[in-house]
Amino acid sequence: MAVALLAILGVYESIPVTERRANPPPANETTKAVHDLQTFQQRAADQLKALQQTVSSDEAEIRRLSEEVTALAGKLEEGQPNFDGRKFRST
Repeated sequence: MAVALLAILGVYESIPVTERRANPPPANETTKAVHDLQTFQQRAADQLKALQQTVSSDEAEIRRLSEEVTALAGKLEEGQPNFDGRKFRST
């Protein structure tokens, strides 16, 4: 039993203090303000990353739709009759 307790204590002591106390309570107003600012900054960075991914996805969708419209316009143009009744063909 004592050996197990010493092993657990040894593992606990090997963990850096910063990991044991991930979010220490703010010491004063300045520290709290800095912590709040860092939290806000991280949230803003996360939101920006999500927005960049959305824009990238939307751009890919726009390119795909543009290619589809171009292909459909080409098919439509091939099937349009000219003024004299013959099918119009662009050169």
